[in-house]
Amino acid sequence: MKKKGRYTKLDIIEMLKKSGGTLDREIYIGGNRKNRMKVRIVAIRLPEEVVK
Repeated sequence: MKKKGRYTKLDIIEMLKKSGGTLDREIYIGGNRKNRMKVRIVAIRLPEEVVK
């Protein structure tokens, strides 16, 4: 994760690599504490032969 000011930029590909190919994570998006939304990110890294 990279922080830029108050916000954090997420690199989903890097998170998938570190997690072993599956990702299930909850994050908050939005401006302030009163106006945030909880979002769940679920991803599976596909094998190279499937992607081609």
